[in-house]
Amino acid sequence: MDIKELIKNSPFYPVLILESIFSEYYRRLFIKISGSLLIILIAVAGFFSFSNLIYWAPKVWGVFFLGLAFYLAARMLEFYFNASYYFDNVALNRYQPGDFFTFTVGRVLLNVKDGDILRGFLLSPVGRQIIRRCGISDQATRDYLAKRPRGTYYKLPLSPDQVLKLRDLVKWLVTNDQDFSRWLAGFGINEAELIGAVGWVVYEIEYREYRKRWWSESNLSKLPGLAKDWGFGTTYYLDKYSWDLLYGLDYSSELHEYSTRSEEVFQVENILSKQKEANVFIVADTTSERMDIVWHLVRRIKYGETNAALEHKRPVLFNTAVFMAHFKDKASVESELLKILKESQAAGNIILVFDNFAGLFQGFAGLGSDFISLVYPFLVSNAIQIIGLAGTEDFHHLLESNASLMATFDRIFLRPLPDESIIRSLEQTVWAIEKEHKLFFTYPALLAIVKSANNYFVVSDSGDKAVDLLTEIIPWAEGRSYHVIGEDEVAELVRGKIGVPIGKIQPAERESLLNLEQNLHQRVIGQEEAVNQVSNALRRARAGIRNEARPIGSFLFLGPTGVGKTETSKALAEVMFGNEDKMIRLDMSEYQTTEAVAKLIGSSATGQSGILADLVREHPYGVLLLDEFEKTPPAVHDLFLQIFDEGYFSDKSGKKVNLRNLIIIATSNAAADLIWQMVRSGQAPQEKVDELIDYIVQRAILKPELLNRFDAVVVFHPLRADELNKIASLMLSKLAKRLNSQGIDLLIKDKLAETVARLGSNEVFGARPMQRFIQDKIEQPIANAIISGIVASGNTVDFDIDNTGQLTLVKK
Repeated sequence: MDIKELIKNSPFYPVLILESIFSEYYRRLFIKISGSLLIILIAVAGFFSFSNLIYWAPKVWGVFFLGLAFYLAARMLEFYFNASYYFDNVALNRYQPGDFFTFTVGRVLLNVKDGDILRGFLLSPVGRQIIRRCGISDQATRDYLAKRPRGTYYKLPLSPDQVLKLRDLVKWLVTNDQDFSRWLAGFGINEAELIGAVGWVVYEIEYREYRKRWWSESNLSKLPGLAKDWGFGTTYYLDKYSWDLLYGLDYSSELHEYSTRSEEVFQVENILSKQKEANVFIVADTTSERMDIVWHLVRRIKYGETNAALEHKRPVLFNTAVFMAHFKDKASVESELLKILKESQAAGNIILVFDNFAGLFQGFAGLGSDFISLVYPFLVSNAIQIIGLAGTEDFHHLLESNASLMATFDRIFLRPLPDESIIRSLEQTVWAIEKEHKLFFTYPALLAIVKSANNYFVVSDSGDKAVDLLTEIIPWAEGRSYHVIGEDEVAELVRGKIGVPIGKIQPAERESLLNLEQNLHQRVIGQEEAVNQVSNALRRARAGIRNEARPIGSFLFLGPTGVGKTETSKALAEVMFGNEDKMIRLDMSEYQTTEAVAKLIGSSATGQSGILADLVREHPYGVLLLDEFEKTPPAVHDLFLQIFDEGYFSDKSGKKVNLRNLIIIATSNAAADLIWQMVRSGQAPQEKVDELIDYIVQRAILKPELLNRFDAVVVFHPLRADELNKIASLMLSKLAKRLNSQGIDLLIKDKLAETVARLGSNEVFGARPMQRFIQDKIEQPIANAIISGIVASGNTVDFDIDNTGQLTLVKK
């Protein structure tokens, strides 16, 4: 069937034609202008009438009534659109198979000419809005259409049993038009992002139409009943320390019409509807997560959407801090709490929400009172329901072990929200932000906000962090005069907050990555193969090829002591993260006992926090160096097996610790003897990695599954004489720089560097003893000379070296 014929046969045809002539924007604009003019005409006609200007008054009144006719006609037309069957379909999705397609699809098809459905989609108002939500400008769309050859599609994906939705139509367009999909890919938009933008725009249309129908049954049912609380008792004492949540439901709470936690909300409703012991703990890490469930329950009660058992209930939020601040002794606090509980029970319609149940429990214990004994008779009562809000750690440590309490409470542990639910919640929030701040958010921006919240902010749950990030971007964008917030703008904000390169690779970063080996060799002497392996792995990670559910990179550095393993780690921190201080170092030889895991992640038995958990939370971006990794017990290896595989571990409280933004380097000299044997026999250890790994596995130093989790096993060979000389020169240059800040010059001759390398290094410890040699033989004589006044600012210091290697300071 031809598209024009299809539209004419559709029941939507009359209203589609009307809307194409009188769009919503122009209808509302006309109503607004004509309404304002009518008010002005009333004032003018009244002025002429009272001023006895009889000639002009009738003319003005005539114009007024003519304008009134147009105004009422426009109002009636708008009412027709709002009240018609067609827009009920838009708001409530009440389509029938005979409708062929949704009204939104009809808006697209009405713009189709010559059978070119894609062109009709891109030219339609809804299509333009979807493309804008993808971050593509109207001008870019016009340019594409001007260059694109006209095409014709003869067959729509229509089914006699199914109504064609816009999502299906757009998916069909992407699949059948490769040129269109390539054009989208040029802006970084894939099919999933395009469909996400479609869903957002359609959802906005449906939601707006639904909210406009104040006369609908569902919206009228939300109006509060008259005197519905008169049949219940008053709560004088309770009201002193609490807040009636039914009157605290603000616009932001109502905006989230469709709960992202509907499953948990229904669980709470079912528990509170029980005949007795209708009490529930809502356990989550953050206050906002816990209150989100409560707000959705309050909304359902207020709008009459709950079951009959909760229909007339009054949720009240009890402020623990305010209550405990009023009392200093056991008798008075117990008396007041009993008054509150008794009058709540007598009222018969109270749902008592304790904002900090564990805090109240602790507060009573601090005053020597048994809180559980006081509240137990009320917990088993059928006249009062209690919701206890608690943090995860507080619940496990303070409440869970109390058998009486657990027998009267059900528990709901809030699961992390899926990204789709968080995005849907952000979509609703963005509408209000855009209206108030004159900003425009793209769908890729929302995806970037959620992804950044998951990957780079590890304090609370991702939903809470995403909302915080969305809120923070408003003043940031306004300060930079940004009007459109896309993926790049989000990356710019996050990059500035955390100091880690994310998003598109910037020119300076591109230069640094391409020259990573050269930059590392400014500090790391030799070890060409090791530096190349690490550099290539990090370039793959930054290019977006890496698995983002794992750390940025994980490496096992094998080699004897003093060959540059730690120095390479420091150089990586400086090159990749801008500062050597971005390296966290753990000496794993300190974690050899059976309590090693508890020391690292924390112990719930002792309440002691974990060293690794604390360090990573304080420094979530950088390099984690695990020195002498092989010395730790198998339990620690198993912990890092999970970390290398999944990028996180759970601390003593069950909270996730995110290590996905770290480069993790484990160093080991487990195969040092074999490496030395290879070097002495003329073999290159870097080419014998498999043999070294077999050596480690056969001696049960590290498990094969752990070794397989490393991105690379990097072998550091013993340093040659020329490399030791370069390292000595590098160390002496650092000393010269420090002296230069005092106006003293240090002459660094080849012979001095060779002497430091020859006398300051050895086969067992490599270059490591050289720093002590420089300190004892060079720094100390200079320090003595400065203190005695022999050397002062403006002098040059040199060292004479005899045949035995004895160094003598010479001032020049």
